[in-house]
Amino acid sequence: MIKLITDGAADITAEESKALGIEIIPIKVTFDGTEYENMPNAEFYRKLKASKKLPTTSLINEATYKEYIEKHLAHGDSVFVMCLSSGLSGSFGCLKAAAEEINSENVAICDSETVAFGYRILVMEAAKEIARGATLESLAATIETLKTKVRLFAVIDKVNYLIKGGRLSMAAGVAVTALNIKPVVTEIGRASCRERVCLSV
Repeated sequence: MIKLITDGAADITAEESKALGIEIIPIKVTFDGTEYENMPNAEFYRKLKASKKLPTTSLINEATYKEYIEKHLAHGDSVFVMCLSSGLSGSFGCLKAAAEEINSENVAICDSETVAFGYRILVMEAAKEIARGATLESLAATIETLKTKVRLFAVIDKVNYLIKGGRLSMAAGVAVTALNIKPVVTEIGRASCRERVCLSV
């Protein structure tokens, strides 16, 4: 059996996780000095609106990945671990180090190179492949191919979070708001998955 492990950035609900057998490693979020784990989306956005500062997240470290992977290996399962884009988080580096230390042919890892809904699509496709009886090798190859076809575009309705995060200057934010311009955030370069802001009316 192949065990699919992902993280909280894939937007997989607890109900979906249970139904599809996907194990989710939570990403810890800190709002105003208080750390939260497994925070529901609705609660996250409520706190985001109320907070004066943007929240921070903690990457998933090597020890945590090893704990999750070795638990399933000990039960005789193969393990496929998918991670938030390495261009946006250091978690994949920790996952890679954990996999190299474990050094098992029954472990495969994947840098999704995307986030949010694009990431979720890949995780759900991986779950479908496992249900179809894919081998670990064929599963990894399929997801590597599929991720090259994923393109994520997000239209930013309000730019205040871009300003808070330092991705847009205050002057540019005022101009964008006055002209009713909607920034489109997308990816540039699959290897780095760095963000580019394209302004369009």
